[in-house]
Amino acid sequence: IQATEIEIISATEVKFTSPAAEAGIVDLILTNPDGQSVRLAEAYTYQPAPRLVAVEPNTGVLAGGTRVTVTGFGLLEGLTVAVGGIQATEIEIISATEVKFTSPAAEAGIVDLILTNPDGQSATLAQAYTYQPAPAVTGISPSMGALAGGTVVTVSGNDLLPGLTVALGQTEVSSAEWLSASEIRFTAPASEQGAVDLRLTNPDGQSATLAQAYTYQP
Repeated sequence: IQATEIEIISATEVKFTSPAAEAGIVDLILTNPDGQSVRLAEAYTYQPAPRLVAVEPNTGVLAGGTRVTVTGFGLLEGLTVAVGGIQATEIEIISATEVKFTSPAAEAGIVDLILTNPDGQSATLAQAYTYQPAPAVTGISPSMGALAGGTVVTVSGNDLLPGLTVALGQTEVSSAEWLSASEIRFTAPASEQGAVDLRLTNPDGQSATLAQAYTYQP
């Protein structure tokens, strides 16, 4: 395929603009006006743009530091990763189909993921990663119950995720019912008399504690 915008710099250097072509490795042939030519075998590679398939995990903490794995195709050594426009660090190319990186710090929200190969071609996975704030506890009702347990307790808060765990004092609640991002319900386990802390832990490891939130009353 004939190149365009050919510029002769000197008898030892020439510049040109590559034509469009399919992916693959091709020869380069230069032909002088007198008909003599030279071929450089497999001199130039047409590289397809990268393509992204999946991100795991697709959520992380606001402080960053989450180790993320991206799968796709055409991922080249030396690529860069931007999470919501912020450059990621500790990028590790596992193969042409897998890359790992450490998420940067950011504000809460859902952001795009952009991988850019050294040749300038990039791939975007829209709304691929969520920066999840830590949970917060705003209320508990009732705030006391029997030593034998069995009291049904409702907790209100913010950013409560499905699959969170609940602990009263040193005892983890066996099953908590997630109602919404602002409400959960559980049955208090048995315990000794006294006031205990309530601790909620989201699946991403972030937690919230309400000190002396629940009292076991004889």
